[in-house]
Amino acid sequence: MIERDSYADGDAASHDAMRRKLFEPVQLRHDGIALRAHMLDLSASGALLHCERRAPRPGSGIIIQTDGMRVAAHVVWVDGKKFDVHFDAPLDAATIRGLTDG
Repeated sequence: MIERDSYADGDAASHDAMRRKLFEPVQLRHDGIALRAHMLDLSASGALLHCERRAPRPGSGIIIQTDGMRVAAHVVWVDGKKFDVHFDAPLDAATIRGLTDG
């Protein structure tokens, strides 16, 4: 299932980015602390994540790491343990394919 991003920053490229559903374990770095989480969907501009611990606050900078990528992002919104991030730099198509097709 694919959805469209809904970022409030007004960036047209973000609004047109296709979201791909997945369930990928990731490691987060936030304020020097490592946290485990799962990536629930992914696009070139951002991702939806779920963290068993309390999610980072909106505006927080984080690093997301998996076998296929290491990327800096900022938290856009939080709803309980789910939170949405916007990547500091867009992901390339090969990285997205590696995470969603592999």
